[in-house]
Amino acid sequence: PWTIVPEVTPEGDRLLRVLEVPSAMGHGETDEELERDLWESLKESLKAYLHFGDPIPLPSGIPQSWLPTSPMQRAV
Repeated sequence: PWTIVPEVTPEGDRLLRVLEVPSAMGHGETDEELERDLWESLKESLKAYLHFGDPIPLPSGIPQSWLPTSPMQRAV
């Protein structure tokens, strides 16, 4: 899973950030608003990565199964 970090601003606003996707950030007064905003932001951020042809940042530790993992696979 992506690394989700809760934060509180000096003004007291509650935020959730996705470390691997810097543009994904949620804000809300209730837990439900905070989570809904985070997932909407993550969805739109990933759509932007796809639109511009940028690589999708994967969650830490997730293997990219479509990439060769051994020297023999790379040579083929």
